[in-house]
Amino acid sequence: MVRDLDLAPCTRMCAGVMRSGRPATKATRSCLPKPPHPLPGNARWRRPLDLSVIWRIGWESGEPHHAAFRAVVNCSAFGHPLAPIPMPSGVQRRTCGAVACAHSIGVIAPTVMIMNESATLHSTPLSEPDTRQPPLTLGFIGLGIMGWAMCGHLQRAGHRLRVFARDQVKRERAALAGMQVCSSPAEAAMGAAFVFTNVTSTPDVEQVLLGPEGAAHGASPGTICVDHSTIAPSGARRIAVALGEAGIDFLDAPVSGGEKGAREAGLSIMVGGEPEAYARALQLLSLLGSTITHVGPAGSGQVAKLCNQIVQVINIEGIAEAMRFAQAEGADLHRVLRAISAGFAGSRMLDLMGPKMAARDFAAGIPARLHAKDFSLAAEAARHAGLALPALSAVHAQLDRLMALGMGGDDTSSLLRALEQPKK
Repeated sequence: MVRDLDLAPCTRMCAGVMRSGRPATKATRSCLPKPPHPLPGNARWRRPLDLSVIWRIGWESGEPHHAAFRAVVNCSAFGHPLAPIPMPSGVQRRTCGAVACAHSIGVIAPTVMIMNESATLHSTPLSEPDTRQPPLTLGFIGLGIMGWAMCGHLQRAGHRLRVFARDQVKRERAALAGMQVCSSPAEAAMGAAFVFTNVTSTPDVEQVLLGPEGAAHGASPGTICVDHSTIAPSGARRIAVALGEAGIDFLDAPVSGGEKGAREAGLSIMVGGEPEAYARALQLLSLLGSTITHVGPAGSGQVAKLCNQIVQVINIEGIAEAMRFAQAEGADLHRVLRAISAGFAGSRMLDLMGPKMAARDFAAGIPARLHAKDFSLAAEAARHAGLALPALSAVHAQLDRLMALGMGGDDTSSLLRALEQPKK
């Protein structure tokens, strides 16, 4: 088990180096306790294992530019290599790397090294007790773009997959990949320690888990069901109660990051459910995402996901309205984007959606119909809570209009096109 790291000393040092404006090339500092010695009597050194935590911080003209940092765990026990962290375009790269070596019973003692952009990450593997998770039998239901990528990560880590999909083409693809294709969700859950689902809607999740041929009828008590779909928080709570009556744990674990995040195991995963079930599932979730947060009890993951969607899509609508205004005033959209992205209007969503709108590239990254579905969930939850959320309501109406115009299969940047259409 890898314990939580106290990263505050590392980040304070990084910030100090950045503020100083000096080239950061040689500074080192140990920031966590050394491991206990000697090893416990039941521990054995068996194989190298290194955990590398990396921060990448970029700045321009000697001033902090990209203060956010992202921790990436590179653990051979998880079966995937260290992935590079993308930086904002035009930003000079500087890397603050921290090499963390796992010691007995999970105590970490990293040495932080500040390196320039031409430096490489150096790891110092130590012989460790073998903490690799043994191969598990996993059920997986839903083999769409996201689910298929997730299955690949789990299979490459050595786990055995029993899968179910309604689409025959997806079933054949899974069989060719060496996965065991099952005739129902219940069959996929037989003998599985965990059952993952990634389908479309609340009724879909209820059907594949609780329906007549649902996973609940094949799973044994003690199984953990992990749902990566985006559904209503109230639905997630109902499912958790129903599965709990059968002795099955449930985690609602919606994701953010899209197809690219799924392919690169870089998803943000927001989890609701019992802490014990979350702890048991964490190593598997670490194969799928780079940021995994236990938000709270059942339904909390879905609440966080809808908050994510509210912020994200209202931002997209704001970008669309800004581009429509600039367009109507005869301004060059690309130059407007360049000007505002350096100010407080700058955001990851502006960097992603602004250029697509300016270039009129509306090919789907995430189809607008999925954002429309999520906004319907958020609007319904707000209505039940008696909340007046005017921006949510206005953007929900724009998404509905986009669907009425037949653009649901296009990217959500098509909100610009909805603004360009005269209202009837």
